[in-house]
Amino acid sequence: MLTAAVLGLGCEPPPCEAATTMCGCFQRRDECVMVTDSCWCPDECGVDVKCFCGGGAFLRCEARP
Repeated sequence: MLTAAVLGLGCEPPPCEAATTMCGCFQRRDECVMVTDSCWCPDECGVDVKCFCGGGAFLRCEARP
């Protein structure tokens, strides 16, 4: 027998913070927004390479304001 919990009836979706991957957050883009680094500064590449900016690593997922 299917219950309301199994069918997802009357259940709230998990909070945006429960999405631990970029894809999981993107799938819920209507209610969630990704938080990313603005820049990646790889010090292991040497002194000639300072930072790559314009879309860094995925940090977390948050609810849209």
